[in-house]
Amino acid sequence: YEHQGEEEVEVKAGKYTALKIFVKATVGGNEYKTTRWYASGVGIVKEVQESDQGTRTLELKAPPAVKEEGKKEEK
Repeated sequence: YEHQGEEEVEVKAGKYTALKIFVKATVGGNEYKTTRWYASGVGIVKEVQESDQGTRTLELKAPPAVKEEGKKEEK
């Protein structure tokens, strides 16, 4: 894991200040390079994975739901 600093990242869910983490791994003979952006209080907001099979990008589409104090969660 390599911490690459903090940066602004914009996804469908909005704009976040996020920690950028880079990971390089070999699995089953395939090399994967993955970059993830973690926003405080949210988690992963974006992930880009590159390999011999191509590039895959995942991003947060909607902000996480916030539970209001004193209210019960709906099931």
